[in-house]
Amino acid sequence: MSYESAAIATQEMKGLSQFRRPVGAIAVLALAAGLSGCGAQEQAQPAESNTGSAAAAGFDSTSYDSWAHEVADGPVWIAPGFVSEKLDTNSGETYAQPLATVKGDPSCSQPGAVKKNPAADVKLYTATHDPKQINEVPQSDINFITTSDGNGVNAVKESGLVVTQCIEFHKSEDNFGAGEVPKEAAFPQPDGTWYRVEIATEHTDGVNGALAANRALNQ
Repeated sequence: MSYESAAIATQEMKGLSQFRRPVGAIAVLALAAGLSGCGAQEQAQPAESNTGSAAAAGFDSTSYDSWAHEVADGPVWIAPGFVSEKLDTNSGETYAQPLATVKGDPSCSQPGAVKKNPAADVKLYTATHDPKQINEVPQSDINFITTSDGNGVNAVKESGLVVTQCIEFHKSEDNFGAGEVPKEAAFPQPDGTWYRVEIATEHTDGVNGALAANRALNQ
């Protein structure tokens, strides 16, 4: 799939450092960065509806252990890209590929599926790992979502939507252990290399800071 295939209201954002686009077929996190494949497994799938299974089972969105359990148990939602309060490329809180719940449910069933959600239905979360903690992204900060290649921005207040994508993580490729929430996801590229992006990570130095940190994962 391509970013355009699931396009929502976007605008140009000047002054962004940009990832070098990987060459080859775009499969997953297409909304985020034109990345193909994934240690965090993804196949292009139709959009899906939430089942509500995790929410019904007593999932606690503020619990690190709950998120670690969900990630180990199957695919979960993330919001691909960089979430920010304002279009300031060099300062301010920015959240890289935050974990997501849709109507309270973190789980999904079709890795690679993309879902356009009313913004009010989505809550986003970042994770810290020492100590283990989950932090909800303030609703007031969910104003702009920049694609991970820096080429487009979803103005949430204008579109009224937050896009989520279904991701299934794998411990060996995505570098996390039992009882842990992943810090990153790895995507295989056509040349046999892996391309890594941060997961559920908060930055305080704007979108450029998040772009630089993600670029550093691949140097």
